[in-house]
Amino acid sequence: ADSVEPAEPAERGSATRPARPLAEPGNDTKKNSKAVDKDRQSSPGGDGLEGSASAERQARAAALERVEAYFTELRQWLAQHRRYPRRARLRGLEGEAILEIELTAAGQPASARITRSTGHRALDSEVAAMLERARPLPDPPADLALDGRVIRVPVDFSLR
Repeated sequence: ADSVEPAEPAERGSATRPARPLAEPGNDTKKNSKAVDKDRQSSPGGDGLEGSASAERQARAAALERVEAYFTELRQWLAQHRRYPRRARLRGLEGEAILEIELTAAGQPASARITRSTGHRALDSEVAAMLERARPLPDPPADLALDGRVIRVPVDFSLR
């Protein structure tokens, strides 16, 4: 990503990835899981499905925690590279931008854009400059699948 795209109105948010269906359409997972639980209770010794499902949930939760920890590290890294432009400070300009970064598998920006402007060109330009100064971004843990992941970073310019 050679440049940061200008701001467009958007909602605030956190790290996101395109939604994937958790179950096939028309498949009532609650109903099916209750039936499986009932079968497990009635079968002596169980069939190991309950432990497998629990382990899968724990693995997904642990993976999500690793992604969130990495995204927190990225936000802190970017904050260390933010500068408040002197002229903007002297003029009393304030605002918060939202920077949206799509990541490659290597954890580097594939694209970036300001989805919410500060309302001041000088501050928005600093958001783009901050991303350039912060390159290369910190390496992600090897086991994280980041390709296509999007992180939204609030960038605050406040004189208080």
